[in-house]
Amino acid sequence: MKRGGVRYSYGDWRWYVEGDQRFWTGAAAMLWPTKAGLGRGHFSHADLPHDIDLLAPEGLDEVYVLQAELQQVRLLQRQLDRHFARQAFFTPVYSATHGLDFVPYPRRYTAFHQSNLKVAQWLRVLNMQITGSPWLSNWEVEGDEAAFQR
Repeated sequence: MKRGGVRYSYGDWRWYVEGDQRFWTGAAAMLWPTKAGLGRGHFSHADLPHDIDLLAPEGLDEVYVLQAELQQVRLLQRQLDRHFARQAFFTPVYSATHGLDFVPYPRRYTAFHQSNLKVAQWLRVLNMQITGSPWLSNWEVEGDEAAFQR
């Protein structure tokens, strides 16, 4: 077991950070550019993968453990952490729902730059193969069956 973990999340500011999850808030985020947020949470107390549910207090449906090269994981983590470092004059906003601190993301949230596309982009940095359409929320991570487990 590994002690601790870090979770990142990307999404529309009103939806994720302010908790405004009404239909029209989601529709607005897909129809025109809205403020985006990057969330990060440090979970040093979690024994992974046993305590994976601690990283997502809003709940999990299914969990897949993906294996990636440590060098690629550190590269992605540095890229994401730079967004937090650039926000030196902004106090991160904590979301109890997600257990994450959020800072503004420099690129607006749109249908063409939404959370599924962002996660697919992060997975590609980790050299994961994506098939299907992340844009339509109909996609999968392809690879050696030994690389991930249900």
